[in-house]
Amino acid sequence: MFVSNGYITLEALSLLMPWMDAANIDFKTDDDAVMQQFGGFDSGAVLKTMRAIKDAGIHLEVTTLIVPGINDSYAAMRSMAKTFVNTVGKAVPWHVSRFFPAFKMQHVEPTSMDTLKQAKTIALAHGIQDVVLGNV
Repeated sequence: MFVSNGYITLEALSLLMPWMDAANIDFKTDDDAVMQQFGGFDSGAVLKTMRAIKDAGIHLEVTTLIVPGINDSYAAMRSMAKTFVNTVGKAVPWHVSRFFPAFKMQHVEPTSMDTLKQAKTIALAHGIQDVVLGNV
């Protein structure tokens, strides 16, 4: 089982894939400005990782932590759902998880259950077949 933020070169990933039965990749956002601010890289690398794992026939699941004020707007969640479907299709399970304040983000409120339910509704409306709420 490979668990990663997805920021890996395709060359390095190809060396790991023969040893993988399954993978869970963190898809934080498809907003490159947010990715630069919080991760220091763009979302393209993560999307390529997700697609490569799926294309290799390895069981893939994706997790997104919904953080208030960062990726919890209706527009952001719609964009992520659309990008998810365009990248890995509708059959890959998507875990949409609740944020709780910790470490350097103690000032941010926990994700509301209403927001988490809205994220699931948006994902289902985009045809994603298996949407799991996490950290509830």
